Amino acid sequence: MQRLRKLAPAVLAFTFVTGAFASPGQVGSKFSAVNSSGEANVARETPNARASSWSNTLSARSPGFFSDRFALRAALQSKRANYENTLLRDRFGNQTKLSDSFDSLENSLEAGLDFSARGHQASLGHGRMLSASPYPFHAWNAGYSYGFFSGTTTLGGNFSSMRMGVPGTFYTDPRDFSARRRPESLTSQRMEIFGEQVLSETWKVLLRGFEGVRFEDRPKHLGAEMRLGHAFADRWFARLDLGSLREGRNQKLKDERGYFSLYWAEVEATFEPIYDLSLSAAFGTTVERESIPYKQITNQVASDNYGLRAAYRGNPWTLALAGALTRSNTDFRSRSLIAELSWEI
Repeated sequence: MQRLRKLAPAVLAFTFVTGAFASPGQVGSKFSAVNSSGEANVARETPNARASSWSNTLSARSPGFFSDRFALRAALQSKRANYENTLLRDRFGNQTKLSDSFDSLENSLEAGLDFSARGHQASLGHGRMLSASPYPFHAWNAGYSYGFFSGTTTLGGNFSSMRMGVPGTFYTDPRDFSARRRPESLTSQRMEIFGEQVLSETWKVLLRGFEGVRFEDRPKHLGAEMRLGHAFADRWFARLDLGSLREGRNQKLKDERGYFSLYWAEVEATFEPIYDLSLSAAFGTTVERESIPYKQITNQVASDNYGLRAAYRGNPWTLALAGALTRSNTDFRSRSLIAELSWEI
C-alpha cells in the first residue's frame, strides 16, 4: 500500500523550489533519524517489523555572482538505511531480506545553478548516487517562475526526471498465478505548474497542479494542491494544505497492484515569542486507497501525522530542531528527529 508514497519521493527528490537567494553564501548540515515499527500495508508480511535509519546532509551555496544574479549550490547526503523489511523473491517464491546482501553507507550528491533577476527566477540541477546502493539513481530538474505586480503574484513551473535501479525480484500475478519479474530500472517524470497570490495583508494562497508517471510499472497520475496562509497577528501565523493525487483508471495495470489514490490535509501554526525565535506545531492526515478491479475490492491506509519544530536565527547562524510522529490504522508507527544548522559566509 505504500507504492504511491514511495513513488512521490522518487519523483520529488530533486524538484525545484522557488525562492530568491541572497547575496551571502551559506553552508549547512541537516541530520535526521527515523525509527519505525509495524508495516504501513494492509497485507502485513512483517507485522512486527522494526527499523531504524539515519541520514546527514552537508550543503553549501555560493555567494551571488555576476551582479548577484547567479549562485551555485551543492548537497552531499550520507545515509544508513535499514533494509530488514525489504523482501526479495525468486521465481519459486523463496524470500530473502535485502539487508542480507546490502548493509552499507550510501552517498548521493545534488548540484545546481540558480538565477534571479527582476522577478525572474530559474534553477537547473542534477543529482546522482555516488556509492554502491540497491537503488542507484540519477536525476535532473529545471524550474522557472516570474513574480509581478510588485511581487504579489507569482507564476511558474517545474520539470523533473529520474532514472533509478531497483533490486531484482519476482511477484505472483494473482490473475493467472504465474511468476513475473519486476522491472529493475524505473524512469519517472513530473511536470508541475503553480501560481501564488497575495490576497491581502494577512492572506496568501498557492495553487499547484502536477502530472507524473513512472513508465515501467505505474499508470500516469494527476494531482493538485492548495496552500493557504494567514497571519492572525504580528507573531501568529497559520497554514492549511489540502491535496490529492489519483492514478488514471483508463490505463492498463502493469503488476499485481491496483490503482492508487492519495489525499492529504495539514494544518500548521507558528508563533514567534521573541525576535528570531519561531515555534511551530502541525497536524495532518493522509489517506491512501488502492482499488483492485479484478478483485473488486478497495484497500485503505489512513495515517495521522504530528510535528513540532523550533528555530532560532542568530548572527550569522540558524539552528532548528524538529520532531514528527506518524500513526496508521495498520498499527504502523514512525518517529523522526531532525536537527539543522546553517551558517552564512
